[in-house]
Amino acid sequence: MLTRRMLKKAWPLLFLALFFVGCVGGEKEPGSTWLFSCGERVVTAGDYQDALKLALQGYPYESLSRGDEVVAIRQGVYHQLQEELLLLAVADEKGVSLQSAELESAVREAREGYPEGAFEKELMNRGISLETWRRRLEKHLLVKKVLKSEFGKELHLTYDDFQAARRDVKAGVSEQGLIQQAKRVRMEAGYRHWRRSVEGKYSIEVNGELWEKILEEGRP
Repeated sequence: MLTRRMLKKAWPLLFLALFFVGCVGGEKEPGSTWLFSCGERVVTAGDYQDALKLALQGYPYESLSRGDEVVAIRQGVYHQLQEELLLLAVADEKGVSLQSAELESAVREAREGYPEGAFEKELMNRGISLETWRRRLEKHLLVKKVLKSEFGKELHLTYDDFQAARRDVKAGVSEQGLIQQAKRVRMEAGYRHWRRSVEGKYSIEVNGELWEKILEEGRP
């Protein structure tokens, strides 16, 4: 059985809370099920449902029995999809791509420790196809590459950075853990600043009518 630790390894969340979601390339057409678009990329209703299914794996069953919790998760995926779509548009513009060897390496790492065929069986039991999982993994890795290219420069942490990090971690955290937290906070701040700076350059169009329909279907 997949534990939450295994799920975290197989479907890692980005440090900016960009969860495992994906987009497909193509042009939106009148009457189609496109939900978001940015440049030549679109996210369809099917992409959203696949991303939601993956996101729900990280929540305990009792949370999913509460309607308000499910609505909040749906809205979270909605916003996360838009963030990833923007970053994939940046990847297109800057020519950032993922090599097949990089994807296969990540697939092997996720499968590590599972008996032959067990990983695929668990995905199937959860209603997730291997193809969907691989597609989400590929998009996740590409987004991670974009983030690294934009924010992967060496950070020079200050005393104030460590003080801020101490407020967000548990007592007794290791020095390395504190450093990682301080870096994460700095990178998140950098991302927010960058996000505001590209508001006008990368415009995300939303199919509001379709989104309201999806949200309404998910309400109890």
